[in-house]
Amino acid sequence: MKDSHPAIISREDFEKAQELMAERAKSKGNIEGNRDKYTNRYALTGTIVCGNCGNTFKRHIDNCGTVSESVCWICSTYIIGRKKSCGMGRVKEETIKGLFVKIFNQLYNDRAKLLGDYKAKLEREKLTELDNERIGKLDEEIERLIKQERALFDQ
Repeated sequence: MKDSHPAIISREDFEKAQELMAERAKSKGNIEGNRDKYTNRYALTGTIVCGNCGNTFKRHIDNCGTVSESVCWICSTYIIGRKKSCGMGRVKEETIKGLFVKIFNQLYNDRAKLLGDYKAKLEREKLTELDNERIGKLDEEIERLIKQERALFDQ
């Protein structure tokens, strides 16, 4: 609300400060309305989904600034309403990274089978597309022959 109380700085100084803040924000990529800078800050942001409630996890630092500082991920629902909303609680980031590496290695070791199955499916799809193309051409040929036959009988 403009001019609702006595000013401690001039309007001109206020406007200059606002412009300076906007310039600094823009130079750092902080564009008004664009929150992507904050939503994709960490590699796991938005990718971990709670098995209890289906909401995503958020990164959290326990005991920040102390010797016992640790990074964990917490269900967003749990953050808002604690245990009564979702009982998932915290998962240490090191645990998540360890599980990721374990699953990645399993996928990597089984890649020949996984990709072989996928390749076979693609080949079946390719054959289906070729069959559909052939069927389309045959339908066009049948249509052309029917028109030719009608033309012969109409004479």
